[in-house]
Amino acid sequence: ALSNSFMLAATDNSYGAVMTLKRDVERVLASTDLQVMEVMSHAERMKILYDHLNIILTVILVLAFTVLLVSAMGMASAMGISIMERTREIGVLRAIGATPDIISRLFVTEGMLTSVVSVLLGLLLSWPLSIAADEFFGDLMLGGATLKLVVNVGGVWITLLATLLFGFFASRIPARAATRVSTQEALSYE
Repeated sequence: ALSNSFMLAATDNSYGAVMTLKRDVERVLASTDLQVMEVMSHAERMKILYDHLNIILTVILVLAFTVLLVSAMGMASAMGISIMERTREIGVLRAIGATPDIISRLFVTEGMLTSVVSVLLGLLLSWPLSIAADEFFGDLMLGGATLKLVVNVGGVWITLLATLLFGFFASRIPARAATRVSTQEALSYE
């Protein structure tokens, strides 16, 4: 009788045990006159798929952190320019009794609010993009299978914390520099 496939089920389905079973099956088949094209385990296929997806995930993470760094530098630049343009406002605040700490906290709060809004917008925009990526990679790697969208809560927290940290420093550093200007110089700034 001719057969194009044969399936074995093992009681121990750990990866090491499955690979040992595969080598034993290959050794037994090599000693026969059967013409076997390939011996492949489901665990091996899953490992290959996992390794490929892991490469894609690593590239996406590197790109995400690069985008986060570039956006932090953009925010720092924007906050620096905004604070510099508001030097006269800083002078007025100091003239009416605001301390450098209060003024600095005002700008840091503004930067933190900008960071929170940007994270929320990013999450809202990433939802449909993630669904599209699920479909694309399902078609590309699994021949039309649909991947399940999974939200990595740890990743969301890391992104939120990193964005808030960058937002804090992007607003704190220029605010501190601006509050060092004397009240008289700040009021006469044009």
